[in-house]
Amino acid sequence: MARTKLLKEDKTVISTFTDQEIAKIIEAYDFKTYLNARNKVIIAIQPLDVRN
Repeated sequence: MARTKLLKEDKTVISTFTDQEIAKIIEAYDFKTYLNARNKVIIAIQPLDVRN
């Protein structure tokens, strides 16, 4: 039985936020409301997410 080779596909590179942009986003939220506090924490811990 002959084996077939898999075709190579181009990898798509997704541009992400810079460290400065993330800092500005985090600074935009304060702890005056629950929703702002929640959003700030979610954005702050996002770099800890190691899922690929």
